[in-house]
Amino acid sequence: METSRALEFVPLPKLGIYSKDLSNFRAWKHGIWFHLSYYKLDGFLRENENEDEDGNVTDNWELDTDEVRRRRFLAYSIIWSSAENVIPSVELTLNKNLCDDPEFDPKKLWQLILEFHKIHFPSEDMEVSSTT
Repeated sequence: METSRALEFVPLPKLGIYSKDLSNFRAWKHGIWFHLSYYKLDGFLRENENEDEDGNVTDNWELDTDEVRRRRFLAYSIIWSSAENVIPSVELTLNKNLCDDPEFDPKKLWQLILEFHKIHFPSEDMEVSSTT
């Protein structure tokens, strides 16, 4: 079986403000974790970037800095492109200008989106943890 088929079976929905409750937030979050894990980029969202999903320390030191930079940009772009519809609302709510972030930090972007969701939907935040 083609490995790319896995990505078709778990699509990455666009996070949208089509409804007041961001009803696809859980599906979006699940899709982000799946896609980042598939590409071995999920470490960029974890507390320790060198940990895999099982808590094992990985050997990112084997990658050169340019490769780590490209992987970081890929993780950032996956999150950004799937959440682009809510970015203006995130910026407005949190008084942040995400388009001016020269670091393209996927963890920072991820945390700001989670913070935005928590502010607008605090009751749902109890059901949705920040790392799963």
